[in-house]
Amino acid sequence: MNGTLSSLLNLLQGADVAPTTQLVAAVTQAQGAIAPILARWEAIKTKDVTALNEKLKAANLAPLNPAVWRSAKMEVEDADEAFGEDEEDEP
Repeated sequence: MNGTLSSLLNLLQGADVAPTTQLVAAVTQAQGAIAPILARWEAIKTKDVTALNEKLKAANLAPLNPAVWRSAKMEVEDADEAFGEDEEDEP
């Protein structure tokens, strides 16, 4: 997915004209494809990491801290900005 977004971004930045309808459609498709990936990532950070942290705590080990991880959503928002979109993505 990252390669697809990078390729699309390169195409957008490589031209001094408005994006073609095909490029806009490809961006829209890529955004739709990433939505379930982002949802799973959020579930991992909120549910799975919480459960793992309980086990780590029971074993007297340091917990994981998702707050310090770069958010996948941030990367998508960065890509949206690069594509010229300024409205919030719908989940």
